[in-house]
Amino acid sequence: MKRVLISVLVFYFISISLSFSQSGMYLPELEKKLQPYFAEDLIKDIGEQLPKTRYTIWGWDVGDFSGDGYFDVAFTVNVLADKKRTVYVYFFVDIDGFLTKVGNFEYEYIDLPLEIGVVIKDNACFITKKRSQFNWLIEGFKFQNGCFIKLDEFTTERVGNLTKETYKNFETMMNRYRFVKTSGGEEVFSVSYLTIPCYPREKLISFGYKPDVFSNYVDFVPVGAYHWKGDKDASFRVRSAYDNEFLYMSIYVIDDNVITSNCEGCVSDFVELWFDARPVPQNESRFVSMKGKELDVRKTIDSGVYRFAFYPGDFLEEKPFSEASQKVGSTDNLASFQRLAVGRIKSVSAPLDSGYVIKFKIPFQVFGFDSAPIKQNVIQEFGCTVVVHDADHQYRPKEITEIATSAIEPSDPSTFGTIKFIPPDLWYGDAYNIYIDDIVKSLQENGF
Repeated sequence: MKRVLISVLVFYFISISLSFSQSGMYLPELEKKLQPYFAEDLIKDIGEQLPKTRYTIWGWDVGDFSGDGYFDVAFTVNVLADKKRTVYVYFFVDIDGFLTKVGNFEYEYIDLPLEIGVVIKDNACFITKKRSQFNWLIEGFKFQNGCFIKLDEFTTERVGNLTKETYKNFETMMNRYRFVKTSGGEEVFSVSYLTIPCYPREKLISFGYKPDVFSNYVDFVPVGAYHWKGDKDASFRVRSAYDNEFLYMSIYVIDDNVITSNCEGCVSDFVELWFDARPVPQNESRFVSMKGKELDVRKTIDSGVYRFAFYPGDFLEEKPFSEASQKVGSTDNLASFQRLAVGRIKSVSAPLDSGYVIKFKIPFQVFGFDSAPIKQNVIQEFGCTVVVHDADHQYRPKEITEIATSAIEPSDPSTFGTIKFIPPDLWYGDAYNIYIDDIVKSLQENGF
């Protein structure tokens, strides 16, 4: 993905250099440029869906961001009567023989409309935006099953003498966060991890948004990578939800040889969770902070770190059980209400054809909260890593593999992944069904 982002930037800057002397073009000129890619009737479809006022077109690209094997087109439009520094990015897809508008986003520019660029590559359309001097944003989109979906987001910005880069993938839930020295490019801090989305328990997850996360990355095998043979040997999917009182998780483990046991010290498969529940103010990082011009990385445990372990039992007589304890080294001591809440942790398990599933619920009171830590219109983030321990041989304790949602080192909270608690009216990512207006209209006409 990093190569894709770099190639997008390179392609975009080449496009700017080739177009910089231009002041935009009118629709007839774009139509002429599109003739090698589309039939004349399809090209005429575009003009009928554009503004009915004067405008110029500053950037464009043709490719396939719908994955159907046919050309799509995206371009930027600057409405001449608009007094704001604004361009509109239009996305068109061939649907049933018509070039149909499937997306239309508004972006602000600083000096020139050319600062907003479009590149179609690898079945995605990337929008590049200059946010300020040295600060850039790249967003990737695709169109699938009637939905216009945001794939990922890459940002880069100056922070003192450093450059901060962030990457979020809303499809794989992969995140990357790093700082490099602007002069010389030396890496100062870097972390990769998976984000676990946590929605209200009663919420139906619409198409285009990911309800879970899948881990099968060798980079997230902190122990036993030599013995790990890939997805079928050990991998897992995590799905999470919350209500006012509990955090719920379901871990679906793929394992070709499940080893169960009836004691905590015995060699067996089990699931371990690490939480960094220290509240972090909005728009701040739980990984790092700036002390003057120096980057301060949170490398040692200070407070709010919790560990849980869940054993699946033998799926027959031995029921699943849990071991819940606060990580030694945390400065917190469990209050009496937290210790009582530990007794309310519940878990169930069941065998699957390809492994097993273990489900559990943890009261938010264990973390010191009276209820779910949800704020209106704010996505709350905790550090969180799920670790699946895979023991393929009961009598070979040194051949255990650990696969996780980050390359975790338990004594280093900067290596933890993330869980995001999403309020009822928000989503993690962005998706829009182009037929939603027609659906609502039809429902209203039928009395709903």
